Amino acid sequence: MEKYPLPFWVRNWLRACCSSRWPPWPPWRRAGAQLARRRPSTSCSSAPCPRPSHYIFVSALAGELLRRGHHVTEFVIKPPASPHPNRTSFVIEGKIYMEEHTFDLDETATFNLFEEIYFWYNYSKTHMRTVFQSKAFNDLMKHLRQKKPKFDVYVMDYWIQEAFIGINYEIGRKPMVAMTPFSLPEDVLKLMGSPYFPSLLPFNGVGAHGGEPLTFYERAESLVRWLAYSAHISWSHRPVVNEFIAEHFPGAPPLEELEKDVAVALVNTNPALHGPIPLVPSIVEVGGMQARPAKPLPADILAWVNEGSAPNGFVFMSFGTNVKSAEIDKGRRDAILRAFGRIKQRVLWKYEEDDILDKLPPNVRVIKWAPQNDILGHPNIRCFVTHNGGLSTQEASYHGVPIIGVPFFADQLLYAKKTERIGVGRTVPYRAITEERFHEALSDVINNPRYRENMQRVKRAMRDQKEPPLERAAWYVEMAARTGGRAAPALARAAPRLVPGLDAGRPGRRGRRRGPRALAARPHRARALPALCPQQGPASAPAHQGQGPLTPQTSARWTRYL
Repeated sequence: MEKYPLPFWVRNWLRACCSSRWPPWPPWRRAGAQLARRRPSTSCSSAPCPRPSHYIFVSALAGELLRRGHHVTEFVIKPPASPHPNRTSFVIEGKIYMEEHTFDLDETATFNLFEEIYFWYNYSKTHMRTVFQSKAFNDLMKHLRQKKPKFDVYVMDYWIQEAFIGINYEIGRKPMVAMTPFSLPEDVLKLMGSPYFPSLLPFNGVGAHGGEPLTFYERAESLVRWLAYSAHISWSHRPVVNEFIAEHFPGAPPLEELEKDVAVALVNTNPALHGPIPLVPSIVEVGGMQARPAKPLPADILAWVNEGSAPNGFVFMSFGTNVKSAEIDKGRRDAILRAFGRIKQRVLWKYEEDDILDKLPPNVRVIKWAPQNDILGHPNIRCFVTHNGGLSTQEASYHGVPIIGVPFFADQLLYAKKTERIGVGRTVPYRAITEERFHEALSDVINNPRYRENMQRVKRAMRDQKEPPLERAAWYVEMAARTGGRAAPALARAAPRLVPGLDAGRPGRRGRRRGPRALAARPHRARALPALCPQQGPASAPAHQGQGPLTPQTSARWTRYL
């Protein structure tokens, strides 16, 4: 035996057979399991929202999936910056998104609650109708119905465009990943069965307040807004969505049934910036995943902002992709230019038109397009004048640049309030812009070191994570594809299935028992909850038989979600 020793894997096999480590796990099975986990998947992605910032967020995930060797078929509003052999794009044609439309900024800044609801959901309905009539949508449907490609997962931008969930029906109802570049909408919380507390989280932009305590007025306002939006979504918006689904996806079940395919939601929040948010495990925070280390700037921009040509630093102003600087009215625009002319720093302004070239102070330069992330990462920058959009605020925080916010609508208002509360910037309301007020805010943020120090703390917290948010997002997409949506029990969407069956706790006659103890006393009530009650199940579920009766302790595990 010593003359002809056994190979090491045979010795390990025999040793495992004689020990308690059974079944043995030979090397080739381990290698096979790793190959199975790394098998390239094919994903279908839809991000037809007409807000280019949403495309930036979803496109970052598509790029990471391509880098990992997966195949991506996407339905988007813009062509990709660079072609890829594993990428198939169906690009919506025409002027249908915000970048090519104008807004009355005075009007949007003064919307009341009901005007705001009408604006967003009328805009959603108009946009969905336009996309369904587009050539790109018809080409996508022809591709899916004729070629019948195989997909492993469906990734969808979920915010106010739920009708495109019907695409998942066309590809065979694969596990879904719902994304939301718009902070954390409350309908996503409801979709995933996560509780929403109006007294803790402000409505219309959960987390944008940065975890700061709400005042009594803010809590009351949050409750009223939640009730108004919930009523409109239930009674007006979702019936319209179901009409779109029935019209454009023949044979598809209603929205409420298709939403059951959602395995995980990726939301645009980050604890470092948004503060603590109570979430169920199936909601994963990936805020800031589009932010990255800065790349070298183009030569003409670099020459303007370098320390040699701008010894006092420079200020960057951009209102992102949803609001054009050229839409600012003439009086406020001239006030901003005069305020810029009074500071020592150079100014780089993303401005889309040529109508102010003859009015520029010598320290101001305008450009029609700007690589925002790379400019914010330049070491000579002193301040960022922004509309306080979610992506812009995250990128400024990632690079540690203090902010002057000029918010217009939606979550921009809450992000602006947050920057002041945590001391990383100032806010100048759009309707209150004057030369003196804008210059005072500029001078304060540029010269007061506390803003930069506070923002540097946020920067360190955003970067101090065990993995970048982009890698985390890609891993969860891979997990949904790998498991077919049947993830760990910890990710189960419990609450949506719990509420209909918890009739022991519904309003009823005085004296009727409610809650977990009443449910345990009447175990037949648990038949509506086979997935949630591991101690009790119907006769058709043999996996749960013989495990004992439902107890108050076990049922309380699920009622905590309410």
